[in-house]
Amino acid sequence: MKRNKKTKVNNTTPFYKKPGFKYSTMSTVMIAVFIVCIVLVNILATALSQRIAALNIDFTSSKSYTITEENKEYIKAVDKDIVITVAGTEEFYTGGEYLEYMASYYYYSDETGGKYLSQTIELLKTYEKLNDNITLQFIDPQTPAFDEYADTYANESMFYGDMIVECTFTNSAGKEQTRHKILYPEDLYQLEQSDSYSYTITGSTVETAVTSALYYVSAEQQDNIVVISGYGTSDITELETLLKANNYDFTTISDLTSEDIPEETDIIILCAPTFDMSEDDLDKIDDFLRNDSLSKGLMYFASGAQQDLPNLESFLLEWGIKFESGTVYETDSTNHLSTSNTAMGLYTTESEFTADLNSSLIFISDNLRPMSVAFEQNGKCQTEELLTTSDTTVIRPRGVDDDWTADDAVTNEAKYSASILSTYSQEDSSTGNAVSSYVFAIASADFINSDYMSSSATGNEDFMLNVTNTMANRETETYTVSTKVIDTASFTANATSSTVVMIVCVFVIPAILIFLGIFVYIRRKRR
Repeated sequence: MKRNKKTKVNNTTPFYKKPGFKYSTMSTVMIAVFIVCIVLVNILATALSQRIAALNIDFTSSKSYTITEENKEYIKAVDKDIVITVAGTEEFYTGGEYLEYMASYYYYSDETGGKYLSQTIELLKTYEKLNDNITLQFIDPQTPAFDEYADTYANESMFYGDMIVECTFTNSAGKEQTRHKILYPEDLYQLEQSDSYSYTITGSTVETAVTSALYYVSAEQQDNIVVISGYGTSDITELETLLKANNYDFTTISDLTSEDIPEETDIIILCAPTFDMSEDDLDKIDDFLRNDSLSKGLMYFASGAQQDLPNLESFLLEWGIKFESGTVYETDSTNHLSTSNTAMGLYTTESEFTADLNSSLIFISDNLRPMSVAFEQNGKCQTEELLTTSDTTVIRPRGVDDDWTADDAVTNEAKYSASILSTYSQEDSSTGNAVSSYVFAIASADFINSDYMSSSATGNEDFMLNVTNTMANRETETYTVSTKVIDTASFTANATSSTVVMIVCVFVIPAILIFLGIFVYIRRKRR
């Protein structure tokens, strides 16, 4: 009887085709992918938390901490290398030492002031994150490195906590130039005098100051404005602040009797003089405006408090701008902006200078002098209305009693000019190009007061920037900086938002992934 031979088992199957290897490999790959996911989530969480300021996530109703979209777009578009240097270490600035240092210079603040300082550093880091061309650095003033750095600005005072924004670039003429701007506490913070010897920080203007400094150091075009302070003129603080933020340099001269107009001047500002100018003084302005190359300007503000100024008003009449005595009085109560009949809304004309202004904004002023266009064209001079009153205004004569009413007005209800731009054009003798000089007149200096310029509902600020840029021959798309104050409360809310994002990404999401991994593992084991 023959025995059956045992069948040989074929053990030559490749190891990578065996079921055990297949399942163990899949498990290994899944574990590896799982670990990679956790690592990536943590990297994402760190990056996101660091850039939360740049993203400006704001879960509060107040948006005052969020950098404006206009500023963000400008910051991102800066194409020159800019360095922001803080005179002090980051710890010195935010750890309380700087607050003590400020107190010695009477810029004292309570705990809230310290929060503003921390907020400042966070904002500066945001600039660096929004644009790789912007570098933020801290230099300890007690080190030799700072002494070497400060020697560059030996003619300017620098102290702890000050900031220097600087840019080196090659201009259109092919020459390398470096421009800088030093920012002091009064530039960076809103200060309120708490007693005779100290000030309290009540707000931050860091965004406005730093953004305008970026614009100042990187813009190749810089225009020079001369303010004439004599002849009983009025203050132009709000307008000067606005224009300085938009890269205009300011110089002040007292009068034209003892001083000449500086050669590099582009625009002269004469605000509500109460004393008349001599004919010789006015000849200097006329020569300045009607020069060979032109591209000059005079910005004139009238005032309801003025007496008649025969010489000055005769000069303006030659430019097509006519003034009458008295004050513009609004008879339609629906156009009153207060209990006063002289505070009123103004209306834009179909002018190219006002066409791109926000149509939802209103333009307001008070105490307007009656002003009108004397001619539309006279030789090389052409005039244009930019703003007008309503057609329900009359003239309130100067010096009348309080019982005067509109029924007593001699003139009929009429529309008056609130703003006129007169343009003198000719051909440049050296280049053959058409060039112009301007006389810009506003019927009241109240148009640029703090109440009307700072309100977000009015277009006074935008209007002034638009016309000034036109007079300086700047491009219409020129970037403009508006004033902005940041409060501490909204900053704290954003810091909380950053913390929430960190917790969710670093702890919550990984925990969910771990749970899912354990769940899948247990299910596979039970199969």
